[in-house]
Amino acid sequence: MPNREYLLELHSDRTAIKTKERVDYMKNRFICAEEVAQELSVSKSYAYNLNRQLNEELKAKGFITISGRVNRQYFYERLYGAGKEDE
Repeated sequence: MPNREYLLELHSDRTAIKTKERVDYMKNRFICAEEVAQELSVSKSYAYNLNRQLNEELKAKGFITISGRVNRQYFYERLYGAGKEDE
């Protein structure tokens, strides 16, 4: 039978992996102002303003938002019309 320290270390490693996976997943779900600035070739201050505007739109729709970050899917929908079908 494995000793207690080994099991605690194994549990700790698995928890760390799950936490890292969760963080990576969340990073992919949201786009930060720095990424927006790079994506659009604009200044960081403009990117922050754009994120703020998009978050205000989401708040008005009843969504919870995170300052400095915006839902990546919503960003692409609003900027490029991604996900909308031609009418």
